[in-house]
Amino acid sequence: MKKLMIPALFVLGLSFYSCGNRATDNDEVKIKQQDEHTTEEDMFQTSSGAEDEMSREDMVEIAEAKEIVNDYYGAIGRSQPRAAYDLMDAKSSRGTFSEFSEQQSKYEDVKVNFTDDATVNKSGGNYTVTLPIRYTGMTSQGSSESYTGKAILKKPDTEDGKYTISSLDVNREDS
Repeated sequence: MKKLMIPALFVLGLSFYSCGNRATDNDEVKIKQQDEHTTEEDMFQTSSGAEDEMSREDMVEIAEAKEIVNDYYGAIGRSQPRAAYDLMDAKSSRGTFSEFSEQQSKYEDVKVNFTDDATVNKSGGNYTVTLPIRYTGMTSQGSSESYTGKAILKKPDTEDGKYTISSLDVNREDS
């Protein structure tokens, strides 16, 4: 028994040594991947050529505008017309609060999607962001209504400027 134990320990030790000391292609790949560093610019890279040319500042503006549109449709879906109404520019075609509230009261849930590339324009001390959108609203009767178009948002170029929806140009899709 002692005679078998010594060779078995030798083989076992040799196998640990050879497995632990061996470099494989996978190990080399892992080391190379660890050496790569991600920069801030890498965080905003996309696959389409048009967005690759977009500045980081424009992407930030688009993200802020999308947040307002999401808040707007979220408020409508939660039956909070005042919150949605307040996100629209006073110069927009929102009408009076009672008119707006009556028009939007039929929805119990609203989902919005951003369908194409947004555009950012900065002129005259204002930012204007155009967001192509599609939204679907579920009515209290259980039917759905879908609309496509664009949301146009404006913001003064000031430190405390906030986006407001200046227009919603949407058309109902055929059912």
